[in-house]
Amino acid sequence: MSSGLKNPTNQKRFTNVAVVRWKRQGKTFELACYKNKVVAWRTGLEKNLDEVLQTDCVFTNVSKGTRADMRDLVRCFPNPNPDDRNFDPHRFAVLEILAKGTLQVSDKERANVTETIFRDIVNVLIDQCIDSETRRPFPPGLVERALKDIHYNPHPTRSAKVQAFEALRMLQDQRVLPIQRAQMRISIMCPIADARTLKAKLPQLEPESETWDDVWHCIALVDPGAFRGLGELVTSETRGRGRVELLNLRVQEEGETSVQ
Repeated sequence: MSSGLKNPTNQKRFTNVAVVRWKRQGKTFELACYKNKVVAWRTGLEKNLDEVLQTDCVFTNVSKGTRADMRDLVRCFPNPNPDDRNFDPHRFAVLEILAKGTLQVSDKERANVTETIFRDIVNVLIDQCIDSETRRPFPPGLVERALKDIHYNPHPTRSAKVQAFEALRMLQDQRVLPIQRAQMRISIMCPIADARTLKAKLPQLEPESETWDDVWHCIALVDPGAFRGLGELVTSETRGRGRVELLNLRVQEEGETSVQ
């Protein structure tokens, strides 16, 4: 018979784990997750729950391996839809904790996560934006310095894309860089009978070329935020006889803006 101590059967030990903790109704609940996966789940980059959780158990203390009592899960995570007969309180608790709990990380891990998000934000700005004077993309180093100049602090769990466009507005407001969203190149076609009325309702349009033959055909640049509304307007004004096609998602000149 072995003389070593055994862990209680309701305990499970983990190493190299990221813990997500949430307190509810006086109880503490924790999940054992893979490092770097919680942020990916919350930002939508990771959609497979099995890639996030080391185990689907809910714990009261991950470091001790103590599992939560099912009765506490039922009491603390009630069914939001009483008519749902397929409600799974355990899965509901897991998703709630993962979405709303606090990620427990060391200072070093927090710094690594922040740096990763910061680089992702820079990459979005490089990909989606241009120098408004040269119409070329910015080099990464220039964007990084500009963000640091305005003391932009990324949030570790929010989408990099959302934060990038917030940072864009700050850069524009503070005039740190001559930066703007890269425009789209589109094609608009509609019957001549509708063309002049339609064009008058498109003041934001920047035509590159137009032809007025049997139909009005316009190649133009538009801001990305205007694309959907423009398509709806063309359909409405032409009673479905006109159409808008996307030719280039982002219009950029070749090469990068030079660093002065």
